[in-house]
Amino acid sequence: MNKTAVIHIGSGKTGSTTIQKTLFSNKKNNDNIIFYPTLLEHKTNQIFRFAFCNLEKTPSNIRIKYKDNNKGYLSYQNEILSDFRNKIKNRDNILISSEFLFLSDTEEVKRIHQELTNCGFNKIIIIAYLRDPADYYLSVSQQALKTRSAIPHPCEFSYDILTSINNWLSISPDDFILQKFSRNHLYNNDVNSDFSEKLKKIGFPISLEITNSSNETMTAEQTIALQQFQELIQSRNMEVTERLNFLEITKKYSTLKLPGTKPSLKDNIRAMIYENHSVQVEKINEKFPETFSFEIKKQTNNTNKENLTRKKDFKFIDIIQEFHISHYIESINILSKVYNNEKN
Repeated sequence: MNKTAVIHIGSGKTGSTTIQKTLFSNKKNNDNIIFYPTLLEHKTNQIFRFAFCNLEKTPSNIRIKYKDNNKGYLSYQNEILSDFRNKIKNRDNILISSEFLFLSDTEEVKRIHQELTNCGFNKIIIIAYLRDPADYYLSVSQQALKTRSAIPHPCEFSYDILTSINNWLSISPDDFILQKFSRNHLYNNDVNSDFSEKLKKIGFPISLEITNSSNETMTAEQTIALQQFQELIQSRNMEVTERLNFLEITKKYSTLKLPGTKPSLKDNIRAMIYENHSVQVEKINEKFPETFSFEIKKQTNNTNKENLTRKKDFKFIDIIQEFHISHYIESINILSKVYNNEKN
């Protein structure tokens, strides 16, 4: 008897949270077709990867919580695994969704594969979405500022898409589905519809009533204000509890929909990102010629390249094309209100 595990691995910034929210809100209708487990106190199985990876590879809130507490982290890993095994017991078809899995190294993938095999799943299907490297860099820079004060240097930034794909391809090359993440490449121009269509084609015709999109992009002005706030709190020596409280403030502020400018990379930054990823993209295009292709324009201005390389620290304001001072001032005022409300 076939038991199938479908694993949606992201990558990050490709609508994964939206997919997970929709899967959760439609669980009652779909669990008899393909079971979507929730783990521990979460509404999703987002934390599934933490059962298989080292602490230093987890998000900052997990690292802070279990810093210098290896036994505590091991116990947390065992809790996740125990809950997972209990939830999927007697289930023939399951669906796991976590963009953190895209970052899994070779050994993690092997451990996950072994776990699923031990649970009786003899067919494993991987679904992955990939984003344009430059657009991904912009999103990652904004995401980074939710937990720290620095953004990745554009000359050093790596969206290691080829390694991730090869790691997961090792499970079953014939059951690996790759999709370019851009609106005009998605079924019905929507990631929920696209994901639902992919599940239908592999034999799981589930219902996914569309929910509102999650992780909306912060405005340029909102992001600049957030980075300045992070720089202020980064300079302070804080205990774990205080640091976690500040993370809650930045999280709440970053989810607000504020008026402002949609951030867009400067042309020279975009060209640098493309050049650094051209080899990876060419190899992926060769592996998936019918379903995936990116056009990469390489950097032609060597002087500009040298100038970017020499610059040590980049602020968010350095990588975007424009912002407006009036929206920036408004963002600062709203951030102050969020801070004061949380502190009081």
